[in-house]
Amino acid sequence: FAFAINGMYTMVNQVILYKEKTHVISIVTILSVFIGLILNYILIKENGVVGAAQALALMMLIRVVIMWIYSNSLYPMGWFDFLRK
Repeated sequence: FAFAINGMYTMVNQVILYKEKTHVISIVTILSVFIGLILNYILIKENGVVGAAQALALMMLIRVVIMWIYSNSLYPMGWFDFLRK
C-alpha cells in the first residue's frame, strides 16, 4: 500500500520537476523523514512491527498530499474542479 502511494508521489512530482522547483522536493522529503520518525516511534510502540508499516504508509500519504497540493498550485490539472461548481 505504501509503495502504491509512492507511485502517486512520482506522478505529481513530475510537475514540480518540469517547473524547476526541485528545492521544494528536498524540503518536503526532509520534512517527511521527521514525520516518519515520529510516526514510527508512536506506532511501533503501539502496534509493533505492523506499526512500522502503518507509519511508512502514513508518512508517504502525507508526502503525496503536500506535493499534490503544491503541484496543483504550480500547474492546475483540474483534479479539484468539481469542488468549485
